[in-house]
Amino acid sequence: MTRSGAKSCDRTWAPRFSLEDQITGQLYNWPVDRRPKVVGEFDEEGNDLLPNISELTPAMVARAIAPRMKRFYFDEAIEKKLAFYNHKEMVLESPRTKLDRTPHYCSGCPHSTCTRR
Repeated sequence: MTRSGAKSCDRTWAPRFSLEDQITGQLYNWPVDRRPKVVGEFDEEGNDLLPNISELTPAMVARAIAPRMKRFYFDEAIEKKLAFYNHKEMVLESPRTKLDRTPHYCSGCPHSTCTRR
């Protein structure tokens, strides 16, 4: 499947290191001039693109894929979704100055009475 799908591509997207490693392993013995470039942890120039540790958020993956798609296809809906993801991550990263929730304990919990003032 990897070989037949890669024959028509000049690059392949692999968003996780383990997947990227498997794809590059499948294509290793191909002639260099016919082998597609595998992009995932690193971009086409070898710069970091996605972290290979911790979780990948939808925003991280979208920001990595969108510029590559834009070379061939543009859609305003994609741009709006990217703006939404960027705004959402910016809001989530900003420090909260006030807790939104007061802790509540079960009635049988010994902490339910000792924390009251």
